[in-house]
Amino acid sequence: METSFLLAKIFGVLFVLVGLGLLFNLKYYLKAMEAFLADTGLLYFAAFIMVSVGMLIVLHHNIWIGGWPVLVTILGWATLVKGALFLLFPQWIVGMKKNMCTQSMCTFSGVLSLIVGLYLMYVSGMFLSVM
Repeated sequence: METSFLLAKIFGVLFVLVGLGLLFNLKYYLKAMEAFLADTGLLYFAAFIMVSVGMLIVLHHNIWIGGWPVLVTILGWATLVKGALFLLFPQWIVGMKKNMCTQSMCTFSGVLSLIVGLYLMYVSGMFLSVM
């Protein structure tokens, strides 16, 4: 269970920061995503990191019962699958991402990321440990 708390804190902070970044700097994130999708070397490196991090989470936190820790497992699997898709079908993923990178979709993603991040920070006890 300690692993669940640690991963929830890491994902929580990351999701909150990305969510706030998307909400406060939307034009910057849209420009960054466009540049990211155009850089094949960076895409390959990001996919390699996603597969590595996803595998670490799946191998050490493959919990499918017990409430909120399942969310951490789902995030691990999603990271692994997304990285694998980037490695196997890069042109398809880039095309799909370009179609999804609209202002409304990024705003929705920012709000969702913020909500999920705050929830993970809450269930991991992060707010209590800061006080």
